[in-house]
Amino acid sequence: MDRLLISMLICLVLVGCQSTSDKVVPLPQICVAKQGDVRPDFTESLMAGLKFRQIILTPVSEEVGCEWLLTYGASWAWPHSAYMQSAQLTFSRHNLTLSQQAYPSAGGGLIAQPDDWISAWIESGICENPEYLSAIEEAVISRPWFDLLPRESLPCPAHHL
Repeated sequence: MDRLLISMLICLVLVGCQSTSDKVVPLPQICVAKQGDVRPDFTESLMAGLKFRQIILTPVSEEVGCEWLLTYGASWAWPHSAYMQSAQLTFSRHNLTLSQQAYPSAGGGLIAQPDDWISAWIESGICENPEYLSAIEEAVISRPWFDLLPRESLPCPAHHL
């Protein structure tokens, strides 16, 4: 019983000694806004790719007030509505474009499955973006448990950190 009481007192002292003045920077959160009439399967592929990388998302209908913003759009051609004709992805911070990619049909050919290039673009357009990586690094390093954090649980697992 004495050992339990002593252990509890030590824990209370250690918790009480923790500084509350240290500022923990929040992890970057990306607002996601679609532009135009985008089919649900495209949106699902994009959101799944972002969530797979542990990116914190906030779907928005307007682009106002977001520090980090990803806008996207896509169109399909008739009569082959099963094939995507073009897509646009833009990643910005404070209204300054950091990365932009457009996927028009190449030589009249249409893109059937967007998953592969969505995944590639998220990796190069967001996860390898120096500004975004700096924001992740600042947020993660400000946490007292940083050394215990598994890197694969970070937004865009920080092989760069």
